[in-house]
Amino acid sequence: VDKNKIQSNDKNIEKTINDMLEVCPNALPEDCKKLKNALKVIKNMSSNYIYNQLSPSDKKIMLFTALLKDCDKTPKKSAFNAFYILQKFDLCREDRDKAYLLIRNQDWLKRVNEAEKYSEEIKSIAFDLHYSNLFEMQKLLAESDLSSKYNLFKNEKEIGYLVEELKNSQPLLPVTAFP
Repeated sequence: VDKNKIQSNDKNIEKTINDMLEVCPNALPEDCKKLKNALKVIKNMSSNYIYNQLSPSDKKIMLFTALLKDCDKTPKKSAFNAFYILQKFDLCREDRDKAYLLIRNQDWLKRVNEAEKYSEEIKSIAFDLHYSNLFEMQKLLAESDLSSKYNLFKNEKEIGYLVEELKNSQPLLPVTAFP
């Protein structure tokens, strides 16, 4: 067994992590504590029934997101770097965009809990997460990351309501390109 390889009971997880280590060894957090946390997030996430209901491509996005969410000092910088790192992998633009939004909004719970009800901050988060199943994926990431520390889903219903409202209304908004 190669001592630089990650082993897992789930061969898809094992392959994704080892591919990342092979293609971009410097993309993973250099801080052992952050890498250990990323692996803990993956462990918590992969044992969650919601994760097991995701499509194979969404599972891969979640794994990359867990590995890259702390690759820089802030969520925005991490998202920017992750977007370009993920170009080295067999991911379509839509999947890279999903990973970008998940990483950029990884601090959504903190921002939502500090914001006033129906504030621009909450509306901005809801807009970012209204696409496809991003809100569910973001909740899974947060729960996996914070499961042993906190239960912070204080305004989940409010943001969930806004996400559904945006999905149902399909507003005509300007198209914004990511990095």
